[in-house]
Amino acid sequence: MWNDLKQEVKMLRQYSTPLGNIWYVIQFIFRLLIVSMIGSQVYGDEQGQFKCDTNQPGCQNVCYNSQG
Repeated sequence: MWNDLKQEVKMLRQYSTPLGNIWYVIQFIFRLLIVSMIGSQVYGDEQGQFKCDTNQPGCQNVCYNSQG
């Protein structure tokens, strides 16, 4: 997998200008920042805030899985 990625980066750098290489790095950094800032809110665990409509023991996870 890493070898394939290295080949792709090598090919990309071969056919890009120095300004294009800087553009790819800036795009990668900004996308990583967006995912790290917003990702935890989007993919966070909501089970702690979930209210099940039954009080049977062990039913909380089953109720959460059926609604989620």
